[in-house]
Amino acid sequence: MSRVIGITSSLVTGPAVPPVTVEYAKKHIKAISSAEDILVATWIEAARSYFEEQTGRQIITATWEAWLDGCPDCRGRIELPKPPLQDVISVQYVDASGTLVSFDDGASPVTLSYAVKAPRGEYAGRGWIEPIYGVQWPTSRAESGAVRIQYRAGYGDSEEDVPALITGILAFLIGNHDQFRAAVHQEEQGAIAEVPYGVRMMLDGFKYSALPTVQMRTSVPWV
Repeated sequence: MSRVIGITSSLVTGPAVPPVTVEYAKKHIKAISSAEDILVATWIEAARSYFEEQTGRQIITATWEAWLDGCPDCRGRIELPKPPLQDVISVQYVDASGTLVSFDDGASPVTLSYAVKAPRGEYAGRGWIEPIYGVQWPTSRAESGAVRIQYRAGYGDSEEDVPALITGILAFLIGNHDQFRAAVHQEEQGAIAEVPYGVRMMLDGFKYSALPTVQMRTSVPWV
């Protein structure tokens, strides 16, 4: 009987820059004074966080680590969260003796035992890794987090690499924060402080294209 492999992601290194500059955001909300620059920067961070949480994507380059409870059977692929995938830094697993080892041939120079597949484009799906031809996944120790994959994800290193549609969504979210600074007070006056419906529709396109396409399973028993 096979079991589904659990996967947990943790952020190793966050993005170095915001996805939208304060100057760009101020143009969108028509702000002239610099008195609220700190507040605008906070709205940018809130918009970035909301977009990434709602869509499961990474905007600006960041390093993540995925922990799995085992390897898929034979040559099944491992899809990595947080598209778009840029590259894979390392693939390690805990062997039967409890030692954390790399998935390679152990020679010098090292030949990796896996291949990286990284779809491109603003709606890029999840990237994945799979064993190279003639190689199968190793048998890891039966424990949680036995397989650890560190990778980089994101559209690029600066705001110039962010697709225009995502920049537009972030601008709408920032504008929403600017307009509704006190949601409770606005709602008492009959205003609606929710994310605009059109923005939700645009978010859905990025969300559904980032969902997993395979269910990773293994026949290795959990002991």
